[in-house]
Amino acid sequence: MNIEFATKINDLIQANQLDAAIDISEKELRQLPKTEFYKLIGWDQTSDAEALADQVNIFYNAAAENIKTVGALYCEMNGFTINYDMWYVEFFAFTKFQGLDDLDWLADFDYNNLDLGVAFTGIEEILAVFKDYMENERWNDSVQKSSFEIAEILVILRVQQLFREAAKIARSKKQSWINIPFLMTAHDYDLIYNVTGH
Repeated sequence: MNIEFATKINDLIQANQLDAAIDISEKELRQLPKTEFYKLIGWDQTSDAEALADQVNIFYNAAAENIKTVGALYCEMNGFTINYDMWYVEFFAFTKFQGLDDLDWLADFDYNNLDLGVAFTGIEEILAVFKDYMENERWNDSVQKSSFEIAEILVILRVQQLFREAAKIARSKKQSWINIPFLMTAHDYDLIYNVTGH
């Protein structure tokens, strides 16, 4: 990962400036010679926002039935760069929110249900780009590697954008999960977005 670029993008995520982060990432990708990763420019999953909001609500209600108090939610996308057969998100519930200073607490969840996660559909063309990069070891090409390092961040930003839109819908439906902290990122990434802003 391009640490300097990721730090810049993380600052925008923490300031709740996802659109700016996406714009900067796409601009950075466009400045490189064209690769298959260009297919990520303009990629948008927000049409799935309402279904996602309802699925988070189903998970939240299941968690509320299984633990005393739901004080925080966490969502993690699978290790998408190497799992190019399927991209999905998994939800975790906690009785207490423990802040962003030390994220080790996210590994010690109080409730999880694998059956209530969400798999992304209709993204075969995007999956194929990552498959080609990994299976053909395209990281040996510096342009491909630089494009990949931006693309991986762009994927996370777009999924966070989807969650942001789902939160807006949940707020309009007065769904309970919108009232607690809800963190979202991908496996092994520190680009944590607070979906609900709590």
